[in-house]
Amino acid sequence: MKHYQWLFGLPILHSRSCSILVSILLINFLHINTSSASDSPISENNNRKPITKVLFILSEWVANTDHPLNLIGDFSVATPDLALAVKLPPDEGNGEPPALPSIDSIVEQMQAGQWYYVKTHNTLAEVFPPQHEDWSIIGPMAVLTAWSGGAINDHELLVWGGGHGDYGGNEVYLFNFEKLRWQRATEPSRYKKNNIKKCVDNQNNPSNDCITLDGAATSAHSYDAIQYLPKLKKFWLGPGSIYRSGRALNDTYLFNTKTKQWQQQMRLPISGYLSSAVEPTTGNLLIANGNYLLGYDPVSQQPLFKSLSGPDYGGASPGAYALKQQRFIQLLNSSVVSYDLTNVDWQSLQINTFVKLPIEPRHHKLQINHNGAWQPFQLGQQQLSHEPASFRQFGIDYDPEQNLFALWDGHKNVVVLDPTTWRLMELKNLDQTNTPSVFKAGTSQRKGQGIFGRWRYSHKWRCFIGFNDAKQGLWLYRLPIIH
Repeated sequence: MKHYQWLFGLPILHSRSCSILVSILLINFLHINTSSASDSPISENNNRKPITKVLFILSEWVANTDHPLNLIGDFSVATPDLALAVKLPPDEGNGEPPALPSIDSIVEQMQAGQWYYVKTHNTLAEVFPPQHEDWSIIGPMAVLTAWSGGAINDHELLVWGGGHGDYGGNEVYLFNFEKLRWQRATEPSRYKKNNIKKCVDNQNNPSNDCITLDGAATSAHSYDAIQYLPKLKKFWLGPGSIYRSGRALNDTYLFNTKTKQWQQQMRLPISGYLSSAVEPTTGNLLIANGNYLLGYDPVSQQPLFKSLSGPDYGGASPGAYALKQQRFIQLLNSSVVSYDLTNVDWQSLQINTFVKLPIEPRHHKLQINHNGAWQPFQLGQQQLSHEPASFRQFGIDYDPEQNLFALWDGHKNVVVLDPTTWRLMELKNLDQTNTPSVFKAGTSQRKGQGIFGRWRYSHKWRCFIGFNDAKQGLWLYRLPIIH
């Protein structure tokens, strides 16, 4: 049985009291002798039937007010007086959104090696802010498309980015895994500027480094410098390519998703565009630019150790940590390097004692099974059916159940990397039609530059969570058993 509520010509307002008031007014007007069958069609305002005249007045008010409207269900003309039948949702119109499959329910029926789409109540694009003076070239879409990442905990995904010449807004976006809903957790900060709208420093001198008036982080390409810190129950943000200048400073911040507040931290002893990961047994951070790997205690805000050297690369690379193998790896443009941390005694490292450890990066020669034989892997040789121009396009995280890294750049195929043998395997998804795409609809153009931390392994659900499109939901994927 379908349930209908008759709202004569008017949509239901968000306010339940407004809906009731409008309904009472309309019901009372039903008792009015509206007209005879010979009345002329509606033309001028003063010739309208009484009920349609009131409806016209109310609809004019609705059209010119800022009060949001909630158009519910399917509409069909029901009477000559423009009465509309509104099919109520299953909750009988109590204001709750229709139920969507929860992540818990999706995970319960997941099969390994298959993609599962998480439909959401809204999209990231729907919570973008109104246009403002620091919109720059791309606008808020740059939080995904311009070398920016994110991180997760058991309850939410945080996305943050923009920066350089792409976007100046520094607002934080959160996706709630239980509510399946995006929110803009903060508003774009204002920057310290002169009277011609140019950024200035704290001495009011012209500067290409824009400083926020509220002390929040300046918008930046965030790269791989966002992590969730379980010890502090906050998200950590490291340096990136900041708005306007593109420089990478050494400022760090914490973001509290409950209070929606930024908190500036001690500056790092290294700067640049970063790779990072959390060492799960200690909660410490592993932070790398192109020159060094840094061990860092986020609780005391103290560096613990620094490597002797780095891969001599500009940074801005996806990074991850293999717990069983105790290796931190960085994906460079066309190669992979790792730092062996098996000899690091975290317990003996003294806080306030910043030491150099005999740790150096090792470049690995990757192999891939191509045409039935293992052979050296090199980007650009078409050894993958889908091949990005750079390893930096991937997001990477570690599956602790299989002790493997999984790489994803938004495509339907996932690439697995074994940090013991340094062999690659492409998991081709051939029999599914509902899969993610790295390309904009109907084109061969990538949706953005880099996934970074928007591809994460969830210990709660024992699968990977991926996000790469501001107008879509999330994707879930569980690795098949790999021998």
